[in-house]
Amino acid sequence: MESGRVTSLDLVVVERVLAALGLSATLSAAARHLEDRARQADGVHAVLNGSNARRVERCGFRTLTEVQVGAGAPRGWIDFAGFRVADASMVVGESKADLHDMGGLQRQVAFYATEAPYVARRLGWRPRTITILVVCLDSETIAERLRDNRDLVASAFPGSVDRLQAWLSQPGTQPPTGWTLATANPRTRAAEWLRAPVLGRARRHPAYRDYADAARRLLASSDRPFVIRG
Repeated sequence: MESGRVTSLDLVVVERVLAALGLSATLSAAARHLEDRARQADGVHAVLNGSNARRVERCGFRTLTEVQVGAGAPRGWIDFAGFRVADASMVVGESKADLHDMGGLQRQVAFYATEAPYVARRLGWRPRTITILVVCLDSETIAERLRDNRDLVASAFPGSVDRLQAWLSQPGTQPPTGWTLATANPRTRAAEWLRAPVLGRARRHPAYRDYADAARRLLASSDRPFVIRG
């Protein structure tokens, strides 16, 4: 091994070498579809995603949730997707109840954007435009994370929230240019349910302090077997 003449290594040998050096290693396997499935048991995410899908549906879209990406073995699930016949528009939505990795979110959205035409074809949709929307829970924790990554947010999600809401409510209007990121409170009854993220000095208070606060308030009356993450 030290001379570099070994062409293959058995895991048992690797473990013995590491033990001799006082080291340990962990082997893990990660897959987007496994992460997506775990997220579906997340109560706050389920409430937020359901609210987002219903709001889009009220704007004349035929809306589906947890849309499989990839034929045969799935490679992921789009949180919600909708198609509006009136103007042949498709919306691809990602709901985030918590936000730990902005780079990961950007990669995930890029993957869905690439796969969206194939998903549309499988569903029998014929969109002329495909609009990407990320809806985050309106919490102080997420607001702080977005402010910490304001440059990335501004460059990766240049779409105007006001323009997107106008496009949703008025078929035939021009959709925003680029991906759009907004925040939302699933309990709001306001017609304009999407709010632009505050990337500078806070001008308003988010609806929730953090994920735990949202879980207490959104799931208190639910008898569904959701998982409330600590």
